[in-house]
Amino acid sequence: QLEGSRDFKNYDPYSCELECDGSDRPKVPDGVCSGDVITCDYSTRESLLNWEYRLQSTLNGVLKNGSQSFPKK
Repeated sequence: QLEGSRDFKNYDPYSCELECDGSDRPKVPDGVCSGDVITCDYSTRESLLNWEYRLQSTLNGVLKNGSQSFPKK
């Protein structure tokens, strides 16, 4: 879940934005919206899956190393 975005609902290929509950519509990074974003062709699907993988890898790294970044009280 994106911080402050509530639940993800859909993806708007025309604006290259994620649709979330409420009025939140974060844009996806450059390069993610490539290929035929309207019909979500193979290259677009791969771009979205690669972005998801990078997000998950970043999150895993933060969760793994994050506790070392903050001093204990």
